[in-house]
Amino acid sequence: MLIIYLTISSFINAITTTVLGILVYIKNRKNLLNKTFSLFCASVAAWSWPYFLWMLIGKTQESALFWSTALNVGAIFTPITYLHFVSVFLKIYEEKKKLIKIGWIFSLLVFITGFTPLFIKGVRPQGLIDWYPVPGPAYHPFLLVFGIFVFYCWYLMFKALKKNKGESGLPIRYVLIGTLLGFTGGATNFLNLYNIPIPPYGHGLVVFVFIFTGLAILKYHLFEIRIVLTELLVFTIAGISLVQAFLFQTFWTKLLGLGVFGLFCLIGYLLIKSMHKEIQAKDELEQKVRDRTKELQESNDELKRWYQLTIGREVRMAELKEKIKEMEGKK
Repeated sequence: MLIIYLTISSFINAITTTVLGILVYIKNRKNLLNKTFSLFCASVAAWSWPYFLWMLIGKTQESALFWSTALNVGAIFTPITYLHFVSVFLKIYEEKKKLIKIGWIFSLLVFITGFTPLFIKGVRPQGLIDWYPVPGPAYHPFLLVFGIFVFYCWYLMFKALKKNKGESGLPIRYVLIGTLLGFTGGATNFLNLYNIPIPPYGHGLVVFVFIFTGLAILKYHLFEIRIVLTELLVFTIAGISLVQAFLFQTFWTKLLGLGVFGLFCLIGYLLIKSMHKEIQAKDELEQKVRDRTKELQESNDELKRWYQLTIGREVRMAELKEKIKEMEGKK
């Protein structure tokens, strides 16, 4: 049951991070927030896909060693991409730029050792899992830095929450809750590396990082997330239905599965297309409202100028009358 759970949760993590990262990036390739979030997604996807294949086909010692090494190499860039995203999200990137550069250099140095025994030196039977990776000497500093970066990001978000209370702090709170759940759950994968006999039951919580970040984005429209999440849902269900179709045993059940996949793709396409039209219509309406508001503001400014001119003229007339009266009184 543990293997089935880890296989399914890894697939969900993998497809969620892959699709969400791609969609967020293509929505605005120039926006630094989009780019750093997509990098964070890519790093988690690079960990999730080999994890999924490790659980699915890593039955022999050789294949288990390859896939468990690949997933840990994929995890190397997770802490630095997380810090990079959080610093941009909290608008403190310029302050943390030096630390981020150091983090990237450290990650690249660790990556060089990734497929060597310095990082993962082998696999061994571990509890309910046939073959579990054995960390090498380079793995320990990587894991230490991983923990430091994650805790530091949490500290930065807690600090930002003190300055942003109420509505303005909600997106930070969502991202913080999601990453607290996701990284805490994901940390259970490290326990068996050090012979702590606790299965990685928290593995399925990793997806909450992106669910809660999605909620933050949805509420504050950082990435046009309504469309993004709809596309993510369509691609995820379509992917699951396609995999399921090929898992069927007979020709007719496979054909039925592919038919369901095709039908869902058509429905998904129409749904996404209608949402794009809805967003476009909304944008056009908002633009018309902005244009009309600008026109009204200009008209209002013009009326104010005429009013000031008229009042000014009346005041000057009154002043002239007073002067005339004064002059007449002196005569």
